[in-house]
Amino acid sequence: MKLRNILITGNPTYTGAVLVRKCLKARYTVKAQEGYLYRNDIFSFSDKNTICNENLSIIDDDPGNKEKFKEIVAGSNVIIYFAQTVSEHDSKFDYDAFIAMVDNAKDCGVQRFIYVSSYSVNNALC
Repeated sequence: MKLRNILITGNPTYTGAVLVRKCLKARYTVKAQEGYLYRNDIFSFSDKNTICNENLSIIDDDPGNKEKFKEIVAGSNVIIYFAQTVSEHDSKFDYDAFIAMVDNAKDCGVQRFIYVSSYSVNNALC
């Protein structure tokens, strides 16, 4: 089975916004939260090739919401999750919620779960 149906979720990063566009260009079917589409720092609101793409579904619910999870994930065989940026000053990470999301993904038949994270060390050298 080809992995062609992708859910891109989590913190709407610059990288995630570019990934949505690259996946659509490669003819993947993509579900993404609205924040990945309207990033003024990379694309304008007139980015019709992305917004009007028939392979794009915009989701407005948080996949971390357990009640909505199955509905959001339905048909996806890959989840790419962009975690919040964690810094040395703010190391908050909701481990339990993340593990619940992974377990729910397994239960829904997701074949690949990709976790993308970063650790910010801003001003560490100053």
